[in-house]
Amino acid sequence: MGYEQIQERIESMKIRIGIAVVVVIALAGVAWVVLGRGGAETTRLVPAWQLTSDGSYDSSALVDPVVSWSPDSKALLFAGIGAKFYQNYLYYWKVGDTRITRLVAGSCPNYTSNSKFLYLKSNPRSVAEYDLVTKRERLVAPQLPKWDLWRELTGFSYDPARKTLALRFAKFSRYYESGVEEADLTGKCLGRLPRTTGGGVLDRSSDPKGNRVAVILGDLTGDVRQLRIARPGDEFKAETIVENDLGAVAWSPDGKTVAFAEADEVKLLNPDDRSIVTVARFVGRKAASDGRYVCRLVWSPNSKYLAAVELVPAEENTFMMIYVLRMGR
Repeated sequence: MGYEQIQERIESMKIRIGIAVVVVIALAGVAWVVLGRGGAETTRLVPAWQLTSDGSYDSSALVDPVVSWSPDSKALLFAGIGAKFYQNYLYYWKVGDTRITRLVAGSCPNYTSNSKFLYLKSNPRSVAEYDLVTKRERLVAPQLPKWDLWRELTGFSYDPARKTLALRFAKFSRYYESGVEEADLTGKCLGRLPRTTGGGVLDRSSDPKGNRVAVILGDLTGDVRQLRIARPGDEFKAETIVENDLGAVAWSPDGKTVAFAEADEVKLLNPDDRSIVTVARFVGRKAASDGRYVCRLVWSPNSKYLAAVELVPAEENTFMMIYVLRMGR
């Protein structure tokens, strides 16, 4: 048996161990406290699946997007860098399953339909479409390698409404950064995209109708950031709802809820009455003060599930964890 085959067997064993049992982060329990600026805050922890085993996936070479939901909300793709052999693969998980499936080497999973997705292929470096039914792939956007900035490309996001690619050239950071250049599926440049962050705005998410936005304000050097709800353009005039170590914000597709991260906790905000519920608290073997934090929150299209990407600092590197919270039946 060759080295590569041994490596694949070890990785496969890790996959089975990491997802062998549906892990419940915590069951329902309620505790009451009072918010200084909003209404009552409750704790109602929800069942969740832990898709990655502890210390198995490195985060140093992550790129956005890390996860992608299928349009029917029945499956999730995520990118994982094996901490031992340092190889970047895409993984598939069907909601409710007790194991994940390794698919192909690459990054930036982007579902385009329930059976197909786009991703950044590792070798040769290119944008490819993978068919989950036939297990075949084809290259797309063939003009992209002709761009002067092709070597600087770190990732892309697929826009299903426009059927275009939003290209990004920034490294992975604590807060999501949207693409800055747009290209069609042939790789033709369509022009610059407007920035959604910057100028004190660290993260932003709009309601489905575009009438309101949830933003995290602050700077990268401080430990205190502010969560606000406002009409577009009025972010700096709005009242602060939460002020703490905030890491991500995501408005649910049904428009009813704003999810946000506070260190290693995930909370839900009702944008109308400002009530807050803590739904997940990712405390591992170490204490909660070990510096771990949630940096990405991604809703399923039907608003029933919420994927959370957590980074866990260790002595030599930082590991990635993927959880899926069950928000509804």
